[in-house]
Amino acid sequence: SNAMVGVVTAAYYLGSVTGTVFFGRIVRRIGFRSALFLCLVGLAASTLALSNAATPTSWLLLRFVGGVALGSTYVVTDSWLACLAGPQTRGRLLASYEVLRLGAVSLGPIVLVMAPNTYGFFYATALYGMALVGPLLAAGSEVGGLKVHTGAGLAEMLLRFWPILALPFCAGFSNAAFYGLGSLYALEQGLSVAQVTIFVSVVLASPLLSAFPAGAMADRFS
Repeated sequence: SNAMVGVVTAAYYLGSVTGTVFFGRIVRRIGFRSALFLCLVGLAASTLALSNAATPTSWLLLRFVGGVALGSTYVVTDSWLACLAGPQTRGRLLASYEVLRLGAVSLGPIVLVMAPNTYGFFYATALYGMALVGPLLAAGSEVGGLKVHTGAGLAEMLLRFWPILALPFCAGFSNAAFYGLGSLYALEQGLSVAQVTIFVSVVLASPLLSAFPAGAMADRFS
């Protein structure tokens, strides 16, 4: 039902938030490379298991696990890139990463729709497996002199930076609702599966227009 789709979608985003909040401690313990490898293994395993998931409960649990792994991946990659780049190039480097990520995200629905039956899960698992090569070949696994400020807790940071965090909170709230239920709405409006795929992909790709200008402005005024 539509309600169950919404619950499963919420489980994914809840897992993503959980991974984002708690995975930083693991990164500091085992380093960027090992942490990214661990995230990708979790993504591959949870995605492959979805191909045999036959109940809403199993989908709920597996999507939560996948959300934890993906949210943790964002922590690792963003932090790693921020450490690699200097103050004058960090914005453009992160923008380049976002362009690659969003481009792949926008193409994903098209590729998976073209896959027959449940083969899409196997294709996604294979892609995660290929991504494992990156952290294995990366030059170094240490945090590389990352300065960890432990004086402020999460609650204090939220109180101090709430004006900055308000915008991503509102954007995330609306985006999660669209990504989870936008395709169902399009189907109910009579669109075919192919048209729904294009509809979702266009929305996913639209931030590509602002990534590079935003990164350049961040480098210019930082």
